[in-house]
Amino acid sequence: MGDLELLIPTRGFFKHPLNELSNETDDFIEIGIAKLFVETSRKTPATAKKLISQARQELTDENLRLRVLAFIQTVVVYKFPDMSLEEIETTLNLGEDIEKTAFYQSILKRTKLEVVPILLEAGLSIQQIAERLKIDVEEVRKIAEEQ
Repeated sequence: MGDLELLIPTRGFFKHPLNELSNETDDFIEIGIAKLFVETSRKTPATAKKLISQARQELTDENLRLRVLAFIQTVVVYKFPDMSLEEIETTLNLGEDIEKTAFYQSILKRTKLEVVPILLEAGLSIQQIAERLKIDVEEVRKIAEEQ
């Protein structure tokens, strides 16, 4: 079973190439996400916005909704690698949802960990760094030991 199947339950529509699917299938978020992969750069932002809106309306399970939003965001990031996080957030109108995605959280954590050596050099203790950055003391300690 592929990642998309694990993320979004399918309804058995993947029997035809994406560009041959009729407009009748456009109401299904699964098909829309699959089409997002082959969408032109010009149409991608509008398609992504539509899918985000659809996910917000149709997906009542918050965990699934956030995973779908993160997946859409990831597709857009790969299609537009030169866009900043702020540009993607504005383009897709993600608002606070972007901060809840695993993609955003992983970037945030990586950034915090990259700052640790600078804060150690500035004389902050491991405990102070962990508290201020809201990260685990053990992660800070490990970075300190690598210095």
